Amino acid sequence: MALSESALSELLVALTDRERGVDLVRELAQYLAQELIEVQATQAIVVNLPGSSEGSPVVGDITGDGVAEIVHGIGGGDEAAPYNLYAYSANGQAVAGFPITLGGPLMPGVTITDLEKDGDVDLVYAGWDFLCHVWSLPFAYDRHNVPWPTYKGDMQRTGVYFPVELVGVGDGPGLPRAALVLERPYPNPFNPSTKFSLYVARTGDLDVDIYDVQGRRVRELHRGPIDAGWHTLVWDGQDDRGRGQASGVYFVRARGAGGEGVQKMTLVK
Repeated sequence: MALSESALSELLVALTDRERGVDLVRELAQYLAQELIEVQATQAIVVNLPGSSEGSPVVGDITGDGVAEIVHGIGGGDEAAPYNLYAYSANGQAVAGFPITLGGPLMPGVTITDLEKDGDVDLVYAGWDFLCHVWSLPFAYDRHNVPWPTYKGDMQRTGVYFPVELVGVGDGPGLPRAALVLERPYPNPFNPSTKFSLYVARTGDLDVDIYDVQGRRVRELHRGPIDAGWHTLVWDGQDDRGRGQASGVYFVRARGAGGEGVQKMTLVK
């Protein structure tokens, strides 16, 4: 940012006059604070809920439109607060069917998952009304669109956002002739995560899983339709329940879409 001649003069005075320098810093701080307030006022979307809560919000696509919503429960922090579960879209609009009223304060967080493994969104909540609630929503579940599905982001309660990615990329100049190509993981050995490229010659269903040396399935990375072309997958060294795995040799196996591939990798801690 360029300084005007008058601003340079003020700065020179501040360097030689301690009292004026303090005043100048105070004025600058007030100006920046006002600018920050104005920026926040133009960019922030504020939703006022009728009360407070000890619970934490979760973030994920619960309407099947590919855009994450915010789900948050009320009650427990304020005696006058209703015992409601709210869901809002990114523009601050309430999701249809919400709020849901319960018989006790929503102090624990809700979990967004596919509990029934039927491909639809499920909301799971164990409440202070001494009940375990499961709401099955009629929308497709895609865990790649659920960045913060539970309290502190994952079952290990790390509070760290680390996505498992399945990203389509453009076809390169030289395409493999095989129906399916699974390239070597990189880095390998790895800690805490590794990634690998996958080529699918034609659109179809594909299963990608992680196995340990005993042949036990550790993690489901992808199951279902996949577009033709190159894709990048990431394994974060955790199982399906979010538990970190021990050091050792593991295998990634891709099956479907007209082919099959296996690669070995080593987790070192």
